[in-house]
Amino acid sequence: MSYIWQFIFAYDGPLNLALVGFGLGWLQRPWLADPTFALWTIFVVLVWQFSGLMMMFYLAGLYNIPDEIDEAAAVDGAGPLSLVWHVTLPLLAPAVTVSLTFSAILGLRVFDQVLALTNGGPAGVTETLATQVYKQTWTLGRFGYGAAFALLLSGFVAIIAIGQLLVLRSRERAMG
Repeated sequence: MSYIWQFIFAYDGPLNLALVGFGLGWLQRPWLADPTFALWTIFVVLVWQFSGLMMMFYLAGLYNIPDEIDEAAAVDGAGPLSLVWHVTLPLLAPAVTVSLTFSAILGLRVFDQVLALTNGGPAGVTETLATQVYKQTWTLGRFGYGAAFALLLSGFVAIIAIGQLLVLRSRERAMG
């Protein structure tokens, strides 16, 4: 999948050809080779890749909201905006918690997209802890450093995920 995106973001790829075709040639650039835009292009790929999964979390949350609650709120005089804001969103809090925690974990362990799209470049701007684990262990043969980076990555992901989960769970309780 990342190689397809690499083709799309290439200087002579479909994105730049489309920009030129629409008269926006001044926006044409080497997306993956420009330190200003390389990280953002990887972000676009990640959002595209995982948006379907996140939508499944939200759809599962919406599916678990009983229709009777919406009907009762409508009978009590709640308008469409009020219904979404005061009924649906608070009941979606568990799905939001799962989605945000999962997104944080996936975002912190990004590896294959970075390796396939930029190999950590340009100028190391897209390096992540996961790519450092690979680089130290397999490219440089520094297995101790690789293990240390892997341990740091695991600890960092655990701390962020647990912290985020605790904060979001407390907000869930406060909403419900």
